[in-house]
Amino acid sequence: MKALFLAAGFAIAASMATIAQGNSELSDPIFDMSAVIMSNAEVLQLTSEQLAEAQAWVELSNDQRLALEARAIKARAQLRTAIIRGQTNKTRTKLALKIGQLETKLASIGSINADQWRSILSKEQFNQSLELMDAQY
Repeated sequence: MKALFLAAGFAIAASMATIAQGNSELSDPIFDMSAVIMSNAEVLQLTSEQLAEAQAWVELSNDQRLALEARAIKARAQLRTAIIRGQTNKTRTKLALKIGQLETKLASIGSINADQWRSILSKEQFNQSLELMDAQY
């Protein structure tokens, strides 16, 4: 019994540490190309047209990402509640699948983002942004 309480204590402490580090409700983005490009706009020598397109894309994609993250966090809270309240396995599985779909969409945002940057930047600028990103990650 003592071991059980000790294990539970460690689990709680670990989850508290994760929460203290940031949003533990979601997996980390694969990479954040937008942040690298926008913080290096001068280095990449973006034209005024490219900069306008970039700013519009960042606003749109951030709004979409934040909305999707909010839905994923809500679904995780619903699953947590379903587990605690002893709802049926069918209900919990349905919620878990929903979380998986939302996480998959969040993971695919990096792919969509890269495609969009390929359309905004020249090939040379895009390759340079990848080099900058590699240096940061």
